[in-house]
Amino acid sequence: MAKCLKCNYEIQPNPELYEGEIIVCPSCGKKMEVICVEPLELQKVEES
Repeated sequence: MAKCLKCNYEIQPNPELYEGEIIVCPSCGKKMEVICVEPLELQKVEES
């Protein structure tokens, strides 16, 4: 399990996630990139 980088919402791992996928926090709407699936690790997406 990972936490949102903005609001610390606990993001449940989804077996269909893949590295490089962009996910959105259901609590605050922050976009994050999946950098590792097992264990789930996220990083900020640079917004232009």
